[in-house]
Amino acid sequence: MRKGSILIRWAKGYLLCAAFLLVVYIGLTSRIYSGDDPDLLRRNIEWFGLVAILFMGALAWVLWFPLARRLERVSDTVKAFAQGDFTSRLPADGGTEVDDLSADLNWMAQQLHCRAIVELERKQQQEAVLASMMEGVMAIDSDGCFISMNRSAREILHVAQESIEGRLVSEVIRQDDLMQFIRRALAADTPVHADLVLRGNGERHLEVVSSTLTGGEGRRLGALIVMNEVTHMRRLEGMRRDFVANVSHELRTPITSIKGFMETLLDGAMEKPDEARRFLEIIAKQADRLDAIIEDLLSLSRVEQESERGDIALQEGRVANVLTAAAQTAHPKAQAQKIAVEVLCPDAFTARINAPLLEQAVVNLVDNAIKYSDPGGRVKVMAQQTDDAVLIKVVDEGYGIPSSHHARIFERFYRVDKSRSRRLGGTGLGLSIVKHIAQAHGGTVSVQSAPGK
Repeated sequence: MRKGSILIRWAKGYLLCAAFLLVVYIGLTSRIYSGDDPDLLRRNIEWFGLVAILFMGALAWVLWFPLARRLERVSDTVKAFAQGDFTSRLPADGGTEVDDLSADLNWMAQQLHCRAIVELERKQQQEAVLASMMEGVMAIDSDGCFISMNRSAREILHVAQESIEGRLVSEVIRQDDLMQFIRRALAADTPVHADLVLRGNGERHLEVVSSTLTGGEGRRLGALIVMNEVTHMRRLEGMRRDFVANVSHELRTPITSIKGFMETLLDGAMEKPDEARRFLEIIAKQADRLDAIIEDLLSLSRVEQESERGDIALQEGRVANVLTAAAQTAHPKAQAQKIAVEVLCPDAFTARINAPLLEQAVVNLVDNAIKYSDPGGRVKVMAQQTDDAVLIKVVDEGYGIPSSHHARIFERFYRVDKSRSRRLGGTGLGLSIVKHIAQAHGGTVSVQSAPGK
């Protein structure tokens, strides 16, 4: 045992006091037997006992009180450590057992504090990585309760920003297909993949994959679910399929007609001049239609590509000049239909435009207005300045468009009246070209119409 031991000092103090009191007690007791006054000796012994008790109590208090205070401080500090506060330190420079204990606790607190900082930084890094991911990530334990869920997963599933750790998945997610996938993922030992459609607040397509979540020693903890929303991709794939189908259909119609009439001519119709001429006129008309479709497809592709590359140059120019040029281009067709085209735009009105493209867009709109108006009608082409944009309107007095078609009339090959459009020579691409030209100017295109207006 060490020299500065508290137990040794206590033992020495108590042994010396006990020896001194024992000697005094023996002396007093011997006087009783030597014939001294018994009453006086008894009172002396009683006073001696009282003094001895007080002295021993005072000695115990002097020795115990500092130790009790230090042990109480050690207890408070240990409680602080248990609550995660590792900044407190105990004095440990006295060389006693309590000082050794305090030094050990200080060293332990320092080690725990360093580990806590490392774990906190690691957790923050993991949370930052998960929060920055575009994919939705969910960790689910073997009991079907949430371990964690990142921001993207909350947005995909429309889960409120509240603590869900420890809650059952079935209490939070109301999508049956996704719940079935999670059950399969928790039961499977290999990755599970599926394409899901979530309904409610619009239809959304998800690519979902799961993997087994394991802990130390390969112990299975649950499943990790990764969700990637591919709604936009699926929509583009659908548009691409529709576009290919529409292009095939639109090209097949004139080609079939041309081929059929050519075969008729080769089979003997060439010998009948009147029939041959009528067939050749039909072939020429279908060839013009085929050329118009291809030209519009090339024009649309060119606008899209140049817009994506940023190759469309915008320069300050007079809007009135563009509108007037578009009206002049459409004048022959308007005159044939006895339709008046009126341009309403201040001459000094300028904007950053690509004049050829903007003229093409306005020509397409005016051409549509003329096609779908009754003879003797009127078409107005107007331009005005709004708070932060240039607004160009083409107003007609035609048949009008039902509201159910408004959202789709700017799609490629979409027609409100297919037979009428083909009869009037439309390719179904004019309004789509208008939309892309507007987007190339940083703008949008819309329609306001109703049947008969």
